[in-house]
Amino acid sequence: DIKSSLWEKWYGKSNNENDRCRILFTMNTVGAGRGTTMIWETAPPPLHAQGPLHWTSEQETAATHFQRNLEEIDAMCATGQIAARVQVLVCEPISARWTEWMDSMLPHCGGQPSDLERIEEGTAKVEERPSPVQVVVVASASTADTCHDLKSGFMEKRMQDLVLAPPYLGDKKSSNAAVKSTHPDLVSSDDHDLYVAFKWTSLITIRAVNSFLQASADLAAAASSPVNQGSPKAELDVDGASVAVSNNPSSPFLIPSFVRVS
Repeated sequence: DIKSSLWEKWYGKSNNENDRCRILFTMNTVGAGRGTTMIWETAPPPLHAQGPLHWTSEQETAATHFQRNLEEIDAMCATGQIAARVQVLVCEPISARWTEWMDSMLPHCGGQPSDLERIEEGTAKVEERPSPVQVVVVASASTADTCHDLKSGFMEKRMQDLVLAPPYLGDKKSSNAAVKSTHPDLVSSDDHDLYVAFKWTSLITIRAVNSFLQASADLAAAASSPVNQGSPKAELDVDGASVAVSNNPSSPFLIPSFVRVS
């Protein structure tokens, strides 16, 4: 269902406006750079440039990975079957040229083209409007160094806290385990059909998403099938003892609506 205000603004003109799968992509950007320089201190790739782009090795800069992932996510929105939002997790605030570049890479998801050169020069202001991309600074000044440490696991824990966001134990505000405890301004606090958490070095594709959803549907159908509703049959093991063995699915939720790509 995409009848809420922002979803309707982005996808309301589509033919199947109320039948899109809402997916949240949460990207871990720790370690992203160009050589020894952090990626946010460099210029983003040319936006929808004409002609072939200058060849850049994926081992040289993380920008190639960012660009390919955003192109894949935008292609998902272009199918008319998926409504995507992207949450980019960073350790420190980043330049507006990068946030606008990411927004401009998702025109089918609600993003809009921006004049990156004027924004970089400071002659144009960043427009205040809803964006399918949300950049979240997950660290403070005291924890920034720990956040940048690839072996600390700091960003991975923050990613799980944001996406899963279980209610605090003993919270008297709500006894519903489905109510998230994160701030409502975070897009991850909103309800989505599928949550995808991945690192910038990974590539998420529509084929991977469709395969995951199909596997979930197959398991749910198998668990509810009349063939799997019978009681376990007694069998004899090698020691001669009688044991009850069942090959039936124990739950229709063996694959939750959350996938972590690494």
